[in-house]
Amino acid sequence: KNSATDSRALCPENRLFEFILDTDDDGSQLSWNLVASNTQNNEVYQVLAGPKTSSYSANEVYVFSECLNPSNRYRFQLRNNSGSNIKSQYQLAYGGGGIFYN
Repeated sequence: KNSATDSRALCPENRLFEFILDTDDDGSQLSWNLVASNTQNNEVYQVLAGPKTSSYSANEVYVFSECLNPSNRYRFQLRNNSGSNIKSQYQLAYGGGGIFYN
């Protein structure tokens, strides 16, 4: 497992967001981001994004985590920059429960 960010140790489980990416041969074409919208002042900002380096390797597992503010709203987006369908497997979890699996 490769961990780009590791806030798990300091975050209460009910606020922990995790994105697990298990790349196929399309890893080098993938990019993603998690954007927050502050419900108090409508400020929008990027929380996490990837890749941090040039690209993801094929057939690797990457784990990203962040402690989220429960009063904000969030939007997650994963894209294949070539325009093709995403072949890689991925899952999103928040508060210890699964949000999305493909």
